[in-house]
Amino acid sequence: FRTLSFKNKLLLSAKYIHTLMHRYKEQMLSLSLMECFWIPSNSLKLALESCCNLRELYLTGSNLQFSALELIINNNPYLTKLAWSVPDKYSLVPLIHPTTGLPTQTYHQTQKMFKRLTSIMLRFNSLPSFEHFLPIFDSNEILVNELGLEYFSDHSSCFNTIGNSYSLYIKSEEKFLVRLRDAVIVNRYLHFNLIVMDFIIQTVREAADTGSLTALIAPGTSNSFCWNYIKSVFKTISFKKIDLSYCILGKEQMAWLSNLKQLKHLNLSNVSLFKLNLMKVVALNNPMLVSLNLSSCHDWIEKDLHGLEALALHCRHLKELNLSSLHIHSVNTDINKLCQTVSKIKTLKALAIPACGLVNNMFPNTDDKNETLHRMSTSKSVSSLVLTTGFSPQHHCTPSKLFKLETSESGSYYTRNTRLSLEDENLVCQSGCGLDFIVEYCVQIEELEVVDTGFNSAFGGMNSQKDQYFCPPTFYLKDKVFFSICKLQSLRKLTLAGLSGVGMFSSLCQITGSCCLLEELSIAHCGQSGHSGSLSSLRQAVLNCKRLKKFRLDQPYFHLKENILEAFHSCKNLQLLCLISKNGKIPKKVEHYVNLFYQCQNLVGFFLFSGASASDSKKIHTELNHLFGKARRSSCITVLSYLNSLTEEGLKKVPYIYLRDVIKFESYVASCKSQTIP
Repeated sequence: FRTLSFKNKLLLSAKYIHTLMHRYKEQMLSLSLMECFWIPSNSLKLALESCCNLRELYLTGSNLQFSALELIINNNPYLTKLAWSVPDKYSLVPLIHPTTGLPTQTYHQTQKMFKRLTSIMLRFNSLPSFEHFLPIFDSNEILVNELGLEYFSDHSSCFNTIGNSYSLYIKSEEKFLVRLRDAVIVNRYLHFNLIVMDFIIQTVREAADTGSLTALIAPGTSNSFCWNYIKSVFKTISFKKIDLSYCILGKEQMAWLSNLKQLKHLNLSNVSLFKLNLMKVVALNNPMLVSLNLSSCHDWIEKDLHGLEALALHCRHLKELNLSSLHIHSVNTDINKLCQTVSKIKTLKALAIPACGLVNNMFPNTDDKNETLHRMSTSKSVSSLVLTTGFSPQHHCTPSKLFKLETSESGSYYTRNTRLSLEDENLVCQSGCGLDFIVEYCVQIEELEVVDTGFNSAFGGMNSQKDQYFCPPTFYLKDKVFFSICKLQSLRKLTLAGLSGVGMFSSLCQITGSCCLLEELSIAHCGQSGHSGSLSSLRQAVLNCKRLKKFRLDQPYFHLKENILEAFHSCKNLQLLCLISKNGKIPKKVEHYVNLFYQCQNLVGFFLFSGASASDSKKIHTELNHLFGKARRSSCITVLSYLNSLTEEGLKKVPYIYLRDVIKFESYVASCKSQTIP
């Protein structure tokens, strides 16, 4: 082997790594051991100290102390790329002598290591540890092509959308200086640390001055207040990867994006107020685009649907598309324009689409449609919405029979949360579902997410915002419209959330039975969550998943029964299991959970949050950790009452990889996060 990558391999042992390193110690050029948090630092040191020819070493998320890292770097004189999680103990070692003010030996040793690297990617467990590390960059000799920085706040903020982490990743074809100078911003108020923000701005500006930047990932940080200090970025048109999620884009930034012609990855999630033809220009200029994320771009509504049409026509290599939480609805009585357009992108392998976008037009006849349009056009609130957002009533209205719209002097209007009339439940089924278009032509899809725009997860990440748009009611997406998913024979990951109309969800059995390659399944708020018969077909659906590795269930009132736990006994490859029922009941006997672990030998992540009492949860938690906590590498077993999990100490001991990928509900389709770069 010359290149060896173990990324998120939860069953990896230190002994196996040691065997491989001893066998290929001279041939090994690149090694990735990312997120291997369970392997002790000493074991990593013993496994890696025999390597002598490494060029690249990625250890983000793994435990390796500074002394061990120094030894490994000294043994590999040609090492140029390093990704490392800075341990908390490092922040206890002073870099500047408190009395003399002179740099310490640790300071000189760390700086010496970084001077020989051309790629540096660092992860910090907290903001103070990042601040402590910053003096290392007080040098004119640290020149790199690639820089990645990431740090976390406390785990109690994990329920916020972007509250628990900060990341930056930049890459350039030419080397740029990484150094912290004096403050560059004054009289500002930001929720990020000022010294850190100064350092970030200076680094981005240095990289942009080279004119050869190819990647910029700065989610939620490059707001309109900071763009003024990195204007040199707008002169660079060599970008291939950009993530500006949660940023505020002005005219200057949009004009810059319109001039880029080499993009392969673009993430504009939660970015609004950009001009209507931006996506059309991006599609025309970047035919090699591979990944596009437009989730929660609430101002990107149907009148810019021609942007998607341009993507389907020109971007013949597009593999990942995220349209979650968008409001693009069917216009015509016979055709679902959104889904038909998406179906033309036949190269898609990952798709996230809002449930309301699947609903075909439901006007039973022209008279009802014209009557509703007339009544809506006289509403004060709708008129103001047209003026402020470019909202078109004829594209987003709903028939009067469904919503019973009434005009009032207060200007109130009815949205998707309005109480629906149950007598019209057949309207959707008469015209089918837009999903039929997608599964018919996009047969290569391996990852599919269908999430209602009004869905709120029990553990942050994807939470609905104030709804300003008239949505077709997804309650009328009945169980049978999802049978078409069975045609996706390559499907490996499926997420279905907020589908209240599926009832017992019997089609789930057919889906899991037909999609034989399914490895990850996430079900949240499907069916009437408070009804005793909700998801009654779940047991059989689980029995069909012979390859299942990860399962996540989030049903507020779901009562977990013994037969559900027994169904997982057939999932011999199961590694991660997360069950969330904040008001539901669970079996009290520990034997049911112990049997689950004995039957699923690969199960290392088990998370159960329910309405059970704190004493019952603690009993199960203690017994499982006693039996399996140390016996299985990378194991993390957490059983808590839902209310206790929301406390500051609730999830503090949960490793970040599990918190991010299992407990927290978030869409990762077409998201280019810094920790996934190497």
